Amino acid sequence: MAVAQGDLTGKRTLYTMKQYSATQARAHWFAILDEVVDGEAVVIERKGRRVVLRCEESVPAFTPDYSNVIQSQDSENADLWTWDWDPERGISLTS
Repeated sequence: MAVAQGDLTGKRTLYTMKQYSATQARAHWFAILDEVVDGEAVVIERKGRRVVLRCEESVPAFTPDYSNVIQSQDSENADLWTWDWDPERGISLTS
């Protein structure tokens, strides 16, 4: 099955999708999944309705930046820090 994709400016990309019946898909399910993972778009048809299988684009993992969460002049000795509590002064960091 040939499908054209593109924007409304008339530029089109033509590619071929493999098409399977539901019975064929059941018999060859893992091979079809391998095709999808390898980038192939696959159509499975059952009772006149089509299901298109495509692999999602990988989204890079988000790594938050914690560099500004704790700022200290003595961060190399953070494993030695302790906290003191005083009812009048509240909590204070001691290093």
